[in-house]
Amino acid sequence: MKIGISGGTSSAADEAITSTQPADRPGDSPFASPGGSASADVPPAASSSPERMPATQTPSDGAVEPTSSFAARALEALREFYNPLTLSAKDRDMLCQKRGFEYRTSDLLGFRSNPRSNKDILIQLAAKHGFEAMIEAGLWQPKDRAHKKERRPNAQFFGLGIIRKRKPGERLASNEFCDEDGNIWGWCEPILIPYFDENGLLIGLRPHKGGGKSGTTTGTPRVYFPRDPKRAAQPETFRTVFITEGEFKAASLWENIGAGSLLAEHEPAGACSLPGISFGKNYEVRQVLEDWLRIVQCRCVIVAFDNEEKGDPALEFFKADWTKRHDATKWMRYLATDLARKLHIQGKVFVLPNDWRNKNGKADWDGAAAGLTNGLIKPTQKSESSKLEEF
Repeated sequence: MKIGISGGTSSAADEAITSTQPADRPGDSPFASPGGSASADVPPAASSSPERMPATQTPSDGAVEPTSSFAARALEALREFYNPLTLSAKDRDMLCQKRGFEYRTSDLLGFRSNPRSNKDILIQLAAKHGFEAMIEAGLWQPKDRAHKKERRPNAQFFGLGIIRKRKPGERLASNEFCDEDGNIWGWCEPILIPYFDENGLLIGLRPHKGGGKSGTTTGTPRVYFPRDPKRAAQPETFRTVFITEGEFKAASLWENIGAGSLLAEHEPAGACSLPGISFGKNYEVRQVLEDWLRIVQCRCVIVAFDNEEKGDPALEFFKADWTKRHDATKWMRYLATDLARKLHIQGKVFVLPNDWRNKNGKADWDGAAAGLTNGLIKPTQKSESSKLEEF
């Protein structure tokens, strides 16, 4: 569907989940903020220096260049894990209804289902490549002496994921547990999102809202560039580039106004996403982003993060601290102005319309596309709350 713009885990709960399958610990998420939160909120003031990524990160496109046979085996194992995976009809329908994606988009961008049967593949690959390579890839978890756990497949790659935020007083099911950030985890089978480099090679894989242990191949924060791997090697030029947060948002822009659009009457815009809103200040992420903007000859960036209502206590994204209710806008303005200054291009901020917000008070690109698909948003609908700022 086409869219556009106008104007700490408790031990008891942990045992409940690990008694069935070996579970990942939510604290291993690579996208936790410096203060430990898995959200994309602004990091604490005490954390002034951006988080560093491994030295194997290249500035060109975020690809991991193996510096040893050990790292090469980890990347090979990751690709062997991804290759036999498929996207089920159920998940393809879900991505259409919930994210607004056409079937072709989900197929071209390589989204994959994440069933419990993936565990068998992980065990077979460990026998072939060894535990060390699988742990380096992030597909296996190392021994955890503190919690008396042996090496085990990373459950996030066979169905474990974040289901929702815990509400006050909410009781957990027997197969759920809650982390220290209030996220409820369970067997929700999150979609696996591949990261392809400029040559169409797989360089990363992330379960939606999760990821491998920090420092591993699947746990390294990256800029996401939506790509059809079969066409990735073709040179691209985007005079205008949209920067958002989260892979599905960038994929929605890619489908509707970007390189994946079927509309021939307009020049496609570039689209990419950061791992979180505060990663605009991360050194390595910014290096990859700026290099790509130069390569595609970008002359204008438009930063457009999610628009969330954080002042209503009844909604999911409520922030009791009023100073944190406008973090997204602050980070959008920071990134737009800094890119404009450093690259000598136009920097703009687009605030998504309040009319696009769902029942949880959140407006985002893929949600808007789904709203159009499901008839919840009218194609001609305009909003006075949307605005475009130029810096």
